[in-house]
Amino acid sequence: MRVAIYTLGCKVNQYETQAMEQELLARGHTLTEFSDEADAYIVNTCSVTAVSDQKSRQVIHRVQKQHPAAVVAVCGCYPQTHPEDVRKLGADLIAGTGDRMAFLDLLEQRPLDKISVVDIADHCGVNRNTFYYYYCDIYALVREVLETELDRVLNAPPLCTSWYQLMMRVTAFMRANRRAVYHLYQSSQRDLLEREYYQVVYGAVEDLVRRTAEDLPVAETDVQSIAALYTATLVGLLQSWLHYGMKHDEEQFVERVTRLTEGTLRHALERSCGVEKA
Repeated sequence: MRVAIYTLGCKVNQYETQAMEQELLARGHTLTEFSDEADAYIVNTCSVTAVSDQKSRQVIHRVQKQHPAAVVAVCGCYPQTHPEDVRKLGADLIAGTGDRMAFLDLLEQRPLDKISVVDIADHCGVNRNTFYYYYCDIYALVREVLETELDRVLNAPPLCTSWYQLMMRVTAFMRANRRAVYHLYQSSQRDLLEREYYQVVYGAVEDLVRRTAEDLPVAETDVQSIAALYTATLVGLLQSWLHYGMKHDEEQFVERVTRLTEGTLRHALERSCGVEKA
């Protein structure tokens, strides 16, 4: 069977595509360019932003229109985050982010320091040379997966409209991936990983600050200062929760503090531009 693959998104998707290509070749299939005639077309999608979703849909629609007799398979982030939308597109085969999930499965089972490149390559069905083609070390992969997963959660529609919603979305993600998160927290490279997720969280908080200040003449320096303050608060509360073993009472404390401070973001922005209400 002649198979063509179209890849959207990050290096993780490119890595997974190469794993699929190796598996297809091992099973006796032939790879061809996506613009050529093929028996099957695989679209490895991305769903980090609304633009990514739209581009994924466009590629799927185009290949269905140009090659109506071919099998069209959709994998990657988009069918995982929008399964119903993908089903409505009429794809013949649908799958999620299997290889990325394989890595997260490893992280659920053991601390990051006990996961090797060989472990990841075995789970993904590729050799170590393929891994090192895309990543300089295991932490490069971890940083990208961390960034991709957090960005997907924090910027998933509908966008958060309040500080409380943003905080609860982050804690829900951490709770759902409790063991993996805790294993990352216990890593010997925790400082490096903390810098990575700080940057991702800061981006989401800054976006919330800008949307909250949309009708106010707030100075750019104040927008950045307020975003930094709320990011530090969010990260600090989550680190406290992790420090105490992600216990339920500590989670309740995080939820309580977040609820008590709800509304202070708007108040700070109003004070910045001198329109504070009496």
